[in-house]
Amino acid sequence: RPDLLEQCLMRRGVCYDPVAEQSNDYQPKSWHRMMNFTFDNVSRILSLPIYRTPDEVGDVNISNLVRTFGEPVMRIYHAILTKQRVLFVGYNHAAGDLAQIVLSAVAMVAPPMTNVIRRTFPYANLSDLQFLEVEGYISGVTNPMFQQHDNWWDLLCILDLPNCTGHIYSAEERKLEDGSGLSFGNSKSSSSSSSSSSSSSASTSYEDSLHYGVDSKFIQGVISGIGARIGEDWVRQQFYDYTSAIL
Repeated sequence: RPDLLEQCLMRRGVCYDPVAEQSNDYQPKSWHRMMNFTFDNVSRILSLPIYRTPDEVGDVNISNLVRTFGEPVMRIYHAILTKQRVLFVGYNHAAGDLAQIVLSAVAMVAPPMTNVIRRTFPYANLSDLQFLEVEGYISGVTNPMFQQHDNWWDLLCILDLPNCTGHIYSAEERKLEDGSGLSFGNSKSSSSSSSSSSSSSASTSYEDSLHYGVDSKFIQGVISGIGARIGEDWVRQQFYDYTSAIL
């Protein structure tokens, strides 16, 4: 199994001499482990990249996550980074679509962070609430009852995947919105006015944090790359480098 340096180089399509000698191809076969298995009486071959980490599971699409939330996706990023409880709610959404969003959120920080998958629950329901006892959990649910219990989560992410939009709330913002009917600009369509409409909580808002300017510059570059259709691998590498610099 490759070490951390080899994994980093493989992600960029290059590797140092001991590994490069195995093949001159851009993606050498030696970078993948082939496994044979039988499913429904049909023999299949599974190709596993050896440079993937245990935290990289599922059908991940960070580009879709960024398109859904826009610049405020960095609130989710930092919530996971600081082990806040992050809950995704997708009412009437398919469990598979919800799970993909949850795992894509994890992929923003892991790798290089490790063991994030151990606190990840791509799909949960009211019949099993044990995940609430896990510090800094990241979970997805389809039952809107979860969003009413603001003591269960630190960051609430409400999905509207058919319209490719999402809204992000802290418990305080959610209470204020429920009481006043105001929107706090936590969706991609209104992020530019968030600081003015949530002045009552300005001292603790994400927009007032010291790293907001750096985050904004970073995510704007990522959004531009997605718009230019550079590719999902490039998006993952951007988050990998950004997280590595923080850690």
